[in-house]
Amino acid sequence: MINVAHEMGVTSYLTPVTSLTLGTEGVSPLDMASAYSTLANDGVHRTPIFYTNVQGPDGRSCSRNRPPVTRRGR
Repeated sequence: MINVAHEMGVTSYLTPVTSLTLGTEGVSPLDMASAYSTLANDGVHRTPIFYTNVQGPDGRSCSRNRPPVTRRGR
């Protein structure tokens, strides 16, 4: 389960105990969002990225930053 969680985007350390499946470990909101987004994206994990505001001189977005894509097992 720990390996799958890490493949889905969880970066937090997870203690290998049987109660882990009950949610006994603390995981950051970013890790949870990353993992759930992998499920919602049909097993394709994208590394989370952050933007504050990227605009060109005309006020339109000028950034097309796309993180690398990896498909996880089904």
